[in-house]
Amino acid sequence: MTGRSLQGVTLLGGTGSIGASTLDVLAAHPDRYRLHDVSGSSRVDELLAICIRWQPRYAVVAVTRDEASLRRRFAEAGFKGQLLIGPDALERIAQDPDSDIVVAAIDRKSTRL
Repeated sequence: MTGRSLQGVTLLGGTGSIGASTLDVLAAHPDRYRLHDVSGSSRVDELLAICIRWQPRYAVVAVTRDEASLRRRFAEAGFKGQLLIGPDALERIAQDPDSDIVVAAIDRKSTRL
């Protein structure tokens, strides 16, 4: 895309199969897309791996019992973005005005606390 900046993608449900396929598309087109925001439900290890590789601006974990430990874990692993937690955070990234594309690959149960 000559003369244009990368399109930012918000990926709701980055740890599932549709999320993995979406990341494959982004990886195949690094000149067109960047991962701007990503969420995961309970697969924290997978979400952390995505965050380390892609360094999105925001990462959202929909459900957690130990927020302080989770924040420390992401920071110590080298994630430089901001970790947000809970369904309100999911809504926040879904409406992020700095993102150009939203891929929604989640279901209702993944947003319950």
